[in-house]
Amino acid sequence: MLFVFSELFQLIYQYFKRNSRIVGLAGMMVLGYLSGAVSLFHNSDYQTYEQIYENPMTQGNYFEHGYNIVSQYFYYHNWTYANFRMFICCVSFVILFFGVSRFTKNVALFSATYGVTIFFIDATQIRNLMMIALVTLGLSFLKKFNFKNLLIAGFLVWLSTEFQSLGYIFFLTLILVVVFETIFKSTQRTYIEFFFPLSLLAILIFFIAGISKLNSVLVKLAGVIGDRGNLIEKISGQYTYGVGGQKLFLIMLATFLGLLVIYQIFVLSVKSSSLEEFNKIRILYLAVVTSVMCLPLLFMAIDYSRLQRTSFIFMMIGVAIFSENSHRNSRADRITTWILVLVAVLIYGIVHNYTWGGLYTQTIPYLIQFVK
Repeated sequence: MLFVFSELFQLIYQYFKRNSRIVGLAGMMVLGYLSGAVSLFHNSDYQTYEQIYENPMTQGNYFEHGYNIVSQYFYYHNWTYANFRMFICCVSFVILFFGVSRFTKNVALFSATYGVTIFFIDATQIRNLMMIALVTLGLSFLKKFNFKNLLIAGFLVWLSTEFQSLGYIFFLTLILVVVFETIFKSTQRTYIEFFFPLSLLAILIFFIAGISKLNSVLVKLAGVIGDRGNLIEKISGQYTYGVGGQKLFLIMLATFLGLLVIYQIFVLSVKSSSLEEFNKIRILYLAVVTSVMCLPLLFMAIDYSRLQRTSFIFMMIGVAIFSENSHRNSRADRITTWILVLVAVLIYGIVHNYTWGGLYTQTIPYLIQFVK
């Protein structure tokens, strides 16, 4: 009997391994459906989105220009908000699928891990979901660096800001990629390692400078680049209520664990002598670093934890790449890496659901349709 179960497990494992992209796409479509079909009674943002959707004249006061254009188009073509939401969620996951699959064949691993951890909060914040899907697709073009791919990546990152203004942060990732492809091209494997202490230094500098100084800088930047009607007001007023010490510590812990995981995978990609793998991991590493360097924003509001949540997505894409060729590494390296991954996944999953409060966590069974 044990032999039969062992053989069955091997067959299932081999099937998933051979068809990881198909299984991953199916998984993402399920997640797209769940996020689109969520009950309006068990989603803290649903009723607000619906009310604004049905009154297009007020959208400019709440949401970004791109989201407004898309939602108004469907509203004036007599789509209900429920149908529009289903469409935007499914499209987001299709885009995310293409972004992930351009990095790795093991989409199933990413889809499954994402689905049981931070998916729940992204199912609520659908503009943020579209933003990170577009950013992921954009960054995937930088695995082969040239001017054309940089323009495509820049365009997709800009497009993401039309759905969630925090997408502007990821222009920093593009700048880091350009710096390491030009100034540090011959020595980037050495210099890239300095971002770990540099991230800590950035947090220390902003902490010493004070939140008021940081807030002032963000307000000025929002006035220059933001097209969201009340973005400046939110930064100067609503986004200044801070984060409790316990939640701040937990988010920082999860984020640095993510950085440690992607750094470990980066080091192993250097050892593997595979230029293609190294180029992919380097992009993901710089994207995680971008999220880490934005940790000081948490001193202003929990809303900015969206940026740290995205670091999990980049970390897990890196883990999926590692899983494809883990046989190249020593047994000790594989065990160490997988232990780090398991700890990081567990911490991320707990922290980024806990930090949004009890009222949100109580809705999770409804979000995944376990309870009607």
